[in-house]
Amino acid sequence: MNDRIYPGREWLDTEGKRIEAHGGTMYYEDGVYYMGLFTVLGDPCADDPSSASFNSQPSHVFRVAGTDTLVMMADRWVPDYVMTKERYDSFFRAIYGRVDRGLRPSLKDSFQMLTSPMMGSADTSKANYVWLPFDWDGDMPRLNWRDEWRL
Repeated sequence: MNDRIYPGREWLDTEGKRIEAHGGTMYYEDGVYYMGLFTVLGDPCADDPSSASFNSQPSHVFRVAGTDTLVMMADRWVPDYVMTKERYDSFFRAIYGRVDRGLRPSLKDSFQMLTSPMMGSADTSKANYVWLPFDWDGDMPRLNWRDEWRL
């Protein structure tokens, strides 16, 4: 999400790939150096009970041509397997516990992740997509769930 309406600011959405924070985390860089120091803004997904970008995996953010509107496109590989905060936390511990000894994943965490449909048994023919426009709360980008929306 680059060059929104903030000149000199680069945006980075880590989509939960960060050890220090759960869920999608937004950052911004004030400065001229690409991939320099970023400021943590927190999870942009407001009131998300899944802690997992509304049970989806963000894959792209694009600007609607001729506007300042940014839209997140995300996919749901396994729409029938609802990611809850408890499942997300369990997966997080199982995955990142290998590099962060402070997480201490349990056998249950590992078992839950390894037996989930995410690990190979998913019927991806049922996959669907989530498209959500970003709202702005000052300098903070926000994603709010909408069953339906129009440009």
